[in-house]
Amino acid sequence: MQKSMRRINLYHLDNQWMTEETGSCVMDPHPAILDTADKVIECDALYCPINDGSMCNILAVQNGGKIGLMIADGCHQSSWLYRAEGELFLYDRVKIYANKDWASEVAYAELWEGTDRRVVKIDASKSDVKIKNAPRIPDDYLLGFGWCPFTFTPDMITRLDENEIFVFGSNKEGRHGGGAARVAAERFGAQYGVGVGRTGRCYAIPTMDGSLDLIREYVEGFRCYAYCHPELTFYVTRIGCGIAGWKDEQIAPLFQWGYRSLPNVILPREWVEINNYDPGA
Repeated sequence: MQKSMRRINLYHLDNQWMTEETGSCVMDPHPAILDTADKVIECDALYCPINDGSMCNILAVQNGGKIGLMIADGCHQSSWLYRAEGELFLYDRVKIYANKDWASEVAYAELWEGTDRRVVKIDASKSDVKIKNAPRIPDDYLLGFGWCPFTFTPDMITRLDENEIFVFGSNKEGRHGGGAARVAAERFGAQYGVGVGRTGRCYAIPTMDGSLDLIREYVEGFRCYAYCHPELTFYVTRIGCGIAGWKDEQIAPLFQWGYRSLPNVILPREWVEINNYDPGA
């Protein structure tokens, strides 16, 4: 099943939310939308097709901690507009179910507003997409993706709450002279001479002293530490992707477990997008 998460723009027009984002194809908004839209919102979105061969797709979008569910009916819309009537950001959680191979043009959605749960059937088997309330999810339909509010590591961290930890890339000698390591030492109590593990309100992961396999070992050590301390929230910076010279595409897969098994580990947006995370599944 194809899934991808990215930042997109939503346009509010004629009581509908629209975007011209579909799969890996991104087109500039039609001038008519830009000229007449009364509101534009940038948000996080998780895209998933109901059927890889169909022209109907599902988009879960998040803004301000609330989630919207949008359905794209591309059958008669050459501009590939996603549409949602009226208010969009209604839900606290969204889960989408389909058959095992996503071969059907029918899916089910589980939607929560607080403790209120609603099930809807999404049927794209006709010329139009039909959405209606459903009594339950059929037994042969499996969870395709889940979505719940989450956050990213900020580009700049200038303060931490009492239970928050700054995770940075270091060298084994603990010479915190530049980049995020310097921030850790000057602001959050990282101890000079300690290049691995927890000091102050920081956690150091060496990234300048060897191969990716060695970095992976240090990352696994951090993972175990975070698992043992669920009371703490860890903000992981783009370790290794500055002075150390590694690329995001090399380091991000080392944190593939993030969001799924350890919700107290917060990752950079770039890594979430590279790993195509399915938050909340």
